Amino acid sequence: MKIVLIQSGSDHEAVVLCSLLIGLHKKWPGCQITWAGNPKFFELIKYNRRVKQCVDINQELSFSDLSTFYGTDLCINPSNTKSAKKFVLSVSSKQYLGFTKKGAADRHAEFFGRVISGDITTHKTILDLYFALAGLKWSGEGYGLSYYPRKRQENGDGTYLSQNVDIKNALPIRLPDNILRKLDAINQFKEIHTDDLFVAHVGIALRKIIHFYADLPYELEFFKKGKRVKEKKVEDLNI
Repeated sequence: MKIVLIQSGSDHEAVVLCSLLIGLHKKWPGCQITWAGNPKFFELIKYNRRVKQCVDINQELSFSDLSTFYGTDLCINPSNTKSAKKFVLSVSSKQYLGFTKKGAADRHAEFFGRVISGDITTHKTILDLYFALAGLKWSGEGYGLSYYPRKRQENGDGTYLSQNVDIKNALPIRLPDNILRKLDAINQFKEIHTDDLFVAHVGIALRKIIHFYADLPYELEFFKKGKRVKEKKVEDLNI
């Protein structure tokens, strides 16, 4: 089973898609997954045993690159960006899920797009949404980050907030440019206060206690180690 998984959305999407990799390998053991996305995440993704190779989504593909996608069984594109939909055209696949040049491939993708854009709200978690878009059912899979910390967990509370929220005895989290060093910076804290989705997802993946301060049109899965500080009334839309 050859699968192309496209990542072209917000930074936190790269973390969420690591969970989807687990689900894909559960359904198709031994599947060969090509990750097509932003190179700044490759340092993390290339160590993931569930990914065969990484391809820069923005590069001009050579004939050799295109041969990589020959005989692809499944192309999954959760990103409704121009670069992602353009890249889909380079993949000759038997089946497309998510978004193509023509728009949503099916009702799951349509629902996903409306929730992510904030047009509608749901009680479903972000992991439920990504798994359903890929034709899977989320059944408790974690993030499965291939990350081995270089720094110890030395601090108590850390904050990474864009809003003015006073968190007593909490230290600011300073994020460097490098993706692995970002994870190192987040990993130093046991408890994290944030309104940033990338920091929240990484913190959840690293089993931190997360206090999330922003409103969302969907739910976050904290795995019993966090909470949303601001609650929003949502409607449960079943499909």
